[in-house]
Amino acid sequence: MKKTRIVIGIPCLMLGGSELATLSLARALVERGYDVTVCCYFEHDAAMVKRFEKAGARVELLGLSRGSLRHLYSTLVTYFRSQRPDVVHVQYFAPGMVPILAARRAGVQRIFATVHAAGQKGYGWKARAMLRFAARFTDHFFCVSRNAEQFWFGSVCTPQSPSDWRKARHSTIYNGVDVQAIQAAGCGVERRRLCPEIPRDSRVVGIVGRIVRLKGHLTLLQAMRTIVRQAPDTFLLVIGTGPDEALFRQEVRTLGIERNVIWKGRIEPEALPQYYHIMDVLAMPSHWEGFGLTAAEAMAAGIPVVGTDVPGLREVVEEGVTGFLIPGGEAEMLADKLLVLLRDPERAAEMGRKGCARARERFDAARCSEKWLEAYQSLLAVGSA
Repeated sequence: MKKTRIVIGIPCLMLGGSELATLSLARALVERGYDVTVCCYFEHDAAMVKRFEKAGARVELLGLSRGSLRHLYSTLVTYFRSQRPDVVHVQYFAPGMVPILAARRAGVQRIFATVHAAGQKGYGWKARAMLRFAARFTDHFFCVSRNAEQFWFGSVCTPQSPSDWRKARHSTIYNGVDVQAIQAAGCGVERRRLCPEIPRDSRVVGIVGRIVRLKGHLTLLQAMRTIVRQAPDTFLLVIGTGPDEALFRQEVRTLGIERNVIWKGRIEPEALPQYYHIMDVLAMPSHWEGFGLTAAEAMAAGIPVVGTDVPGLREVVEEGVTGFLIPGGEAEMLADKLLVLLRDPERAAEMGRKGCARARERFDAARCSEKWLEAYQSLLAVGSA
């Protein structure tokens, strides 16, 4: 029997939450017997490419330069025509509309898309108008959270049957985290081995992700100045790399908190769960998030989260139960909430336990993969009816 051929289109394959979510999708589809190719238009990271290949997907690296949307469009039209896939699934982050239009021009029968980000500060009415226009050329548009779906489309759909999928042009499937593996990673973890720079009895605030302005590092650094004045034995563990690292390092020097900030750099996804287990609390002061994968991962590890009240995080972190949500850019409020948990380990542990239960119930990778497979089976059945 001929396998259904799926091409997943993505602008870049770097180390990021959207790419890891796409990896989970590719793995689930391959395991169910679909023939999956991942087409990367621009930049790629060799280690990330290998992860997709290990999952059983082919990876096509077009190696295009950013800048000419017309060239990207014509290249993708030619590529899709040569591949003749049954489905093109576009990961919708810039330039997300171009691959959708190229797939339609190439005559692809089924076009899906997933949008990974949302939020007023990052996307205005023009971005929403463009996405809704692009959605007219897709058979279904997926969002990574219900809040993100509400932000982009103004409504939320919850398909329950194949006929529902025909009617619903958009829906939500959460990004999944491997709760069992993350919990198991905590066995035998020693802080002194992973981060010998941090004294034994110190408290640790962690932040994980690309070091860019939108992740809110500057707000957290300002909050750390307040925290260090009141609790000098508190350290900030910064995991990740990014284009704004030099700027933030300078800010650390300006604030006079160099001793209390540990720059750990890039940690591979396979090793990252261990680091959650040496944190007392995860900070996620992002200006916008579609979902908040690191928040879900920290919760799976039993770590409370203090983040900003933006669409994606609002759905992951339960305010006052698994952590706290605060307005964006409020450094003093961020410091206050972090200090609440740093000073009350019992409350932090209780929030961590509830966070782990929430991650298992809503965001477990196996559950999310089954949802993807249900969606594909229903939509392809609808398409062949």
